[in-house]
Amino acid sequence: MQFTLDASAVVMAVLGALWSVCLAAVGVWVKRVQSDAESDRRQIGLLQKNLADFREMVARECASRDEVRNERQEVRELLARIDAKIDSLSKTVPR
Repeated sequence: MQFTLDASAVVMAVLGALWSVCLAAVGVWVKRVQSDAESDRRQIGLLQKNLADFREMVARECASRDEVRNERQEVRELLARIDAKIDSLSKTVPR
């Protein structure tokens, strides 16, 4: 049995090898993007929990004080803006 290599067989072998390398690289990239998105979702959830804890602490300590009445509305508006930003971040992270 004799095996011969012509130019088209060599070109097809090289193209097949390049295609395999590209598919492997894309698979690795997709896996990394998915793990990054999962990590981002976890961090956004932790940020939301920390903000809720902070809100509860502020409500406990400052809600009944008359000397900070003017600052309460400002803090509420700031926390609402932070909540909106966190919500927009959580919508941009792919699921």
